[in-house]
Amino acid sequence: MNGTATFRGTVTKIALGRLGELPAVRVTVTTPEGKSADYYVADPPDWLEVGVRVEGSFREAITTRGVKRVVDSMRRTDAGQAFELEEVEIRQVTFPPHGLTIVEGVTGDGRVFSVTVDDPEVVEELRMGLRRSFALFSRSGAVRRLVALLPYRRTVLAKRVRELLEMIARSERSYTSEEALRLLKGSSDRD
Repeated sequence: MNGTATFRGTVTKIALGRLGELPAVRVTVTTPEGKSADYYVADPPDWLEVGVRVEGSFREAITTRGVKRVVDSMRRTDAGQAFELEEVEIRQVTFPPHGLTIVEGVTGDGRVFSVTVDDPEVVEELRMGLRRSFALFSRSGAVRRLVALLPYRRTVLAKRVRELLEMIARSERSYTSEEALRLLKGSSDRD
C-alpha cells in the first residue's frame, strides 16, 4: 500500500509490541461490526486506554515479522457507536464445531446475558477458562456482541493506577510552582 489510510473504532486491546528492533505499543481497534485490526504506536498518548473511541491514519511498513500498520496520527473521538465495559462472570461457553461461540453469564449488577463471539482471540481466551473478567460489548441495533475480554485483576490494577496518576496530577496542579519547589526541597532535605 502506498501512502496512508484511515481507521476508526474502539480500542479493545493494548499490549507491548515491536516494530523491527524498536519497542512499540500494539493497539487493537474494533469496529461496531466486530472487525478488529492491530496498529502500532511508537509514542502512545496519555489518554490511550481500552474502551476509548479513536480515529486516525496509518501506513503499512514491511518489517522482519511481516507487514505492520504504523499509526501516523490518532485522536480521541466521540463519533461512532459506544461500547460498554462491564464486569462479568462467565457461567457457560458453547463451542460448536461450526458457527459462532456462545457465551452466557452474569454481569456485576446481576443481569444475565447471552452473546455470540466471532473474534478468534476472544474464543481462544474463553478456551483458557477466563471466567471472572471485564467484557467489552458492542451493540448494533438489538444485537449485542462480545468483542474483548480483559482479565479481572489486571483491569482493576490498571484502573487503580490510572486513578492514582490522575490524583497525583490534580495534586500537582493545585500547587503553585513556588509551593511545589518548597515541597520538593523539603522532601530532599529529609533524605
